[in-house]
Amino acid sequence: MKQDLWLANCALLAIFVASILGYQLVRQDVPSLSTHQVPQPTELEKKKETAETQALWNEIYQDYIFG
Repeated sequence: MKQDLWLANCALLAIFVASILGYQLVRQDVPSLSTHQVPQPTELEKKKETAETQALWNEIYQDYIFG
């Protein structure tokens, strides 16, 4: 009876060690976000965006059904 438990424990330990080693072999590092730069909008784009936003809000206020 003790020998059966010893064999089962050794087999579980071997599976655990093999899974840890396998994980270490196939693991990939996540790239950092600092390498990717998002372009900042220029002043002209900001003004255009502001004008479009204002026109959209004016349209919403004019078409407001609850008055």
